[in-house]
Amino acid sequence: MYYFLKEDLDELNRRLTDLRTKADLVKREKGEFTKQSAETWHDNAPFEEAERQYKLLSSQLGELLRLKEQAQEVEPPFSKNKVAIGLKVTFKDMASGALTTFMVGSYMVLVNEESNISYASPLAQLILGARVGEIREGIVGSSWKTLKVTKIE
Repeated sequence: MYYFLKEDLDELNRRLTDLRTKADLVKREKGEFTKQSAETWHDNAPFEEAERQYKLLSSQLGELLRLKEQAQEVEPPFSKNKVAIGLKVTFKDMASGALTTFMVGSYMVLVNEESNISYASPLAQLILGARVGEIREGIVGSSWKTLKVTKIE
């Protein structure tokens, strides 16, 4: 199961609709290109390009459909006593003293990509469920991190 905030699930649905529309258009073009030449596909560059585009769009559509089949919409919790999907969290890197703030987002962050990170990311996984004042340690990327949650909104 993949968890999505409403705005990301809406965007996933919009992208699915967009990909379906593009795939249908390319499919129609493909048919037209077979009528414009004595060759239906052999040595027919426009047809071959349309075929390549159709395969690419179909692949992308299939991936998003598989994701959508396992997607479940979640709402941010009312209680902000621990880090959860849909909540903004600020934490302090105990080694550098740097403060970082982000929102724990959907499995696939499609909206507000600059301020949200996926709950499936190593950083979010490290602090999910933590409370204000709690220190969590673990590997993020190639570094060992010690992080203290300072604020949850």
